Amino acid sequence: MPLIADQLTAPAVQAWLEHLGATTVERFALPGLHAVNFLLTGGLGTSGAASTRIDPQGKALAQQLLEFPITIPRTEGRR
Repeated sequence: MPLIADQLTAPAVQAWLEHLGATTVERFALPGLHAVNFLLTGGLGTSGAASTRIDPQGKALAQQLLEFPITIPRTEGRR
């Protein structure tokens, strides 16, 4: 989790999802779950995001974040 927390920052997510045109991205830590939540403001439109049903846009964005590259440093003595 420390590697993810260090690299998956709000500015990094905003750059990764820049094609959506979000004006701001905020990251919220979820202690005890080893998870983070991102809030994107602007750029997503209102149709899907305004719904109270299961959020298909959120699922699609989560899938895109799964492709975010995380650099794992090499450890001495390991190959």
